[in-house]
Amino acid sequence: MKILFLADPNSIHDIKWMTFFSKKFTCYLIARRGHLAKWTNSDQKEFATQNKIEILGDIEDFRTARFWKNFRNVRRLMEYIEIYQIDIFHIFFAEPNILWSNFKKRLNVPVFLTTRGTDVLKTIPKFKETGVFGKLVYTLYRRAFRKADCITCTSTKQISAVKKLLGGNFDKINLIRTGVDVDKWIQQPSLPLTTVLADKKYVLLPRSILPIYGHELAITAFAKLDDSLRSQYYLVLIDGKNSDKQYLQALETLIKTSPKIDYCILPACNQDEMHALYTNASLVVMTPKSDGTPVSAIEAILCNAPLILPPLDYDRDLFGDDVLKLKSRDDNELSDLMQKILKKEIELHTEEAKTQVMSRVSRNDEMTKLESLYTRFI
Repeated sequence: MKILFLADPNSIHDIKWMTFFSKKFTCYLIARRGHLAKWTNSDQKEFATQNKIEILGDIEDFRTARFWKNFRNVRRLMEYIEIYQIDIFHIFFAEPNILWSNFKKRLNVPVFLTTRGTDVLKTIPKFKETGVFGKLVYTLYRRAFRKADCITCTSTKQISAVKKLLGGNFDKINLIRTGVDVDKWIQQPSLPLTTVLADKKYVLLPRSILPIYGHELAITAFAKLDDSLRSQYYLVLIDGKNSDKQYLQALETLIKTSPKIDYCILPACNQDEMHALYTNASLVVMTPKSDGTPVSAIEAILCNAPLILPPLDYDRDLFGDDVLKLKSRDDNELSDLMQKILKKEIELHTEEAKTQVMSRVSRNDEMTKLESLYTRFI
């Protein structure tokens, strides 16, 4: 089998899905121009060598205003598919990537789409509300979704959103969760923490530093902790590869202008480092405004970390009654809950939460399901 991915090589989730298949199949990658611009030629060669995925190049984003400019990129896709004898064209993240599915007849291969969350829950539906041109763009998305041969979603809420877009033919929608290497997260011993945090208690905000993840809510709530309690903890953020630097600067300003907060911003962490951070955290807080099925939450649960999630409609078979969830995006509510957890005034059911997710989040199981979908179309 030969698979061509349209994916983000900076996304750890995209990489993990692709590398599962590159171990047994021939895999190629094209990326949006902005995503690949962060990579040098040597970076691309190293990626290809380590992951057995050949990077063919970049592609401009689909044009809705100057539609005729899309034809050059369509020809490039057609050439890749013909030259490399591609069997499956798999698109990760719907907005804007799925719009290339409008040219499916020219591409002449099965088109797969994987939604991740924000794309179908927030971004695409907004087009419907932004005037005549927005409605036209929304129509293009609906058409592209309908032309895709198979759609996988990482949460049941995404499935509901995709059903609204499709308006029918729901058999093509499948639940394939992002998944984690469960055994590794459970069995792997914790590494020593970075010296910055050695022997320190801390509250961890593990999500990417992007506006969609709403770190300001957690920072404001942390600032409202009793002075005597707040002074015992560091607030830890992670400046990953995809961080929004302007947003990061705004968060630092918020921290520095709040009541005294000891904080630490770590550079991008690998899986072993994240394991150590989760295992040693006094509390993990996640405050996204929109979300799919957060792998970071699953990883925290598998490490028995105390966890607070935002008031979003997560899949209950993963995040049920044993996981603490806010009722609203209110910093007073969050601060009160943080304080009770740090003071151990409420009972946490971390083992029960861990048991609930373990049987449903194996990446190996989820990718095996996806492989069986591939084989239906070749």
